[in-house]
Amino acid sequence: MAIAVRFIRKLKILISLKDLHLIVCSGVTRQVSSLNRMLGFMGLSLMLSFASWIVGGEFFRIVISSVLPFEEPLRAYPSYAFTGLILGAMNALILYKLVSGSKGILAFMALGAVAGWGGAFALTIFASIFDVSVVLGWALGLATFILIMLGLVRLLAIEAMRPQLQRERGQIVQLPPQTKPQPAPAITAQEPSAQPPAQQPEEAPPTPPPTSAATPQPPPTALAEAKPSPAAPATIPPLTTIIPPTPPPPSEPTQSIDELEEVLVEIIAEEGITELIPLPNNTSPEGGSYPEIESKLGVDTTTLLKVVKRLMDKNYVRLSGVEFKKVACPHCQSALNVLNLSCRACGSTNIGRQRILQHEACGYLGPEDSFTVGGRTICPRCGSGVKILRGPLEEEHEQILKVHSSFFICYNCNEVSPDPHISFRCLTCGLDYDLSGFEFKTFYRYAINPEMISGLQEQKRPIRLIAEELKRLGFEVQIGARITGASKVRHKVDLLYSRLGQTRGAVFLFSDRGGMKIHDVMKIIVMKADTRIDSVKILCLGQLDNDSKRLAELYNILVIENIASKELATDVMPRIVSA
Repeated sequence: MAIAVRFIRKLKILISLKDLHLIVCSGVTRQVSSLNRMLGFMGLSLMLSFASWIVGGEFFRIVISSVLPFEEPLRAYPSYAFTGLILGAMNALILYKLVSGSKGILAFMALGAVAGWGGAFALTIFASIFDVSVVLGWALGLATFILIMLGLVRLLAIEAMRPQLQRERGQIVQLPPQTKPQPAPAITAQEPSAQPPAQQPEEAPPTPPPTSAATPQPPPTALAEAKPSPAAPATIPPLTTIIPPTPPPPSEPTQSIDELEEVLVEIIAEEGITELIPLPNNTSPEGGSYPEIESKLGVDTTTLLKVVKRLMDKNYVRLSGVEFKKVACPHCQSALNVLNLSCRACGSTNIGRQRILQHEACGYLGPEDSFTVGGRTICPRCGSGVKILRGPLEEEHEQILKVHSSFFICYNCNEVSPDPHISFRCLTCGLDYDLSGFEFKTFYRYAINPEMISGLQEQKRPIRLIAEELKRLGFEVQIGARITGASKVRHKVDLLYSRLGQTRGAVFLFSDRGGMKIHDVMKIIVMKADTRIDSVKILCLGQLDNDSKRLAELYNILVIENIASKELATDVMPRIVSA
């Protein structure tokens, strides 16, 4: 018996030691797994920090410095600080989405962010010349980067935990009332079973309706006949007939106003047009048009006048006079109309005109009907043959009748008046209007400013020379090309050259000297990414500012400056073709 007791005690000790071993092992395993998770979070933060600083560090710094109103020594540090804030906010939002729900990882995130920043800093310093201001700027960017990133992650985590804590508190408060009514449903569930079985067959009939629904056809037909009666009134057809037929809207031009403006300037410069002269058009609601220019641009008169207005604002074109005017409807501004003459007294259109003629040879003065006898025109006084003067020229050896005056007579009310009532009917909207309500449409002729056109031709002369040289080398060249990228956005390229149908490169010309070109460079970067053209060059007549040049170099865009003072064949063309 004593031996059995000792054996049981030893067995208990062994079991407790085994449990302790399992507890220690599980604790170590839990610590190792949590450490692995922390290291994973740190690696994730490192990769995000490295990628964001490599891609966006210098990019955001250049863009922000171009906006700040400070001088060059001072604006570097604020630009790095704002860059750190932007990248820190971006990293914080991404990290919170990826590691939401994890606790105690801020320190590992900070270590990963610093390590990623250090890698990006090392690559940037080794790729460029070492500069103390650059080091201090990057350090300032790191400080703002870490502060905003950790602060945002912390705030987001606290805000995310509040609803969960509130729900837990609400559940704790609601648990006692939920446990009390649970026995009651169990009792009520047993009470129906205690009812006599005689009531169950009576409640069973409501279950067969699915089978009987197929057989009783009369009720559904009765309902079907009753339902169409409210729906039968033809309410839908009147909706289609009430809407009046409207003419289709004018087709929008495929090109934007900016593109049409550039194309019109090129047409004027290439063809030597000196004046834009409109012509009357009685078949168009506009009342007039510029047919030659409109056909070349493929636009209507309204769009062309918008383009001409923009050219006037830029002093390319100026007004040279009024060509003609058209009567237009005051409601729809259409110049398509019909002239109506009516009686001033009764409004009838059944009117006629009587002219008073005078035979200059004998001086007889009388109505036009008195000179007509037997189909011949004869003077009633002297009996000589006469002819009514219908034009400004008089024929020799022929007596003429001149119109002395005229009046209008109404055959409906016999009213006589010196002039009828004049009105118009619009053929577009059907409105009737008279001389007191009509509008004038004035069509002008425009003169081209030769100085602006010659200056524009001189600025684009390098592009034309480069195009001729590329053609001589066997390339297909397009000047002022419009290409559509993967995003379906149209981009303008000053010069696009290709060979055998494959695009080889694009050339842009910065013609005006001085000023920051950071926005133009960013547009070119977007075009390059959207069209996937690898070889892109920027030609400058003068010098390009440092920020724009550095941004272009970051995206592998070749910049050639001072091309006006360089030899085209030896200094410019080899760099364009070889790049």
